[in-house]
Amino acid sequence: MPGWLSRRGLVMRDHAGVDIRARMGWPVTAFKPGKVVRAGDNGAMGISVDIKQDDGMTARYGHMSKTLAKSGQRVEAGEPVGLVGCTGRTTGAHLHFGLLDATGKAIDPLAYLHSADEVLQPDPADIPQVLEAQSCGPVQRGPNGHPVRLGEMLKKMDSYTPPPIPTWNERR
Repeated sequence: MPGWLSRRGLVMRDHAGVDIRARMGWPVTAFKPGKVVRAGDNGAMGISVDIKQDDGMTARYGHMSKTLAKSGQRVEAGEPVGLVGCTGRTTGAHLHFGLLDATGKAIDPLAYLHSADEVLQPDPADIPQVLEAQSCGPVQRGPNGHPVRLGEMLKKMDSYTPPPIPTWNERR
């Protein structure tokens, strides 16, 4: 996956997995068939999906903008489960992909994942020779805990009225 991996995850503290550089909105697909055991906001991992695969391992997909799969749903390999995003603790668009063994211990996903297209499904026309990092800016949490972009919150608050701006004469 030359040019796609932004960093090897297992050497970083509290980062059990690998980050795969991607563009906002690219479909994230199930690595192997299994059952969705968690879908939604997951703190620093942002919007994520965990799939208990038929082989006993659990695959974790993080920092997505949206989930397309629901908890309890059965998914097949290659089936879209979410969209690449910038939620949680991240500074750029990417997919965090992690694998846990049957006991819940993190294992190196690169021992199993051989190509980014096993977990991503971009439009071929959208794939440049070199995939540059895509910054996503600051991400905050709204009152319901849902990740939102800076400035997005005020736009969605119907009851918010900006304070009046004093004129020059009023400032004296």
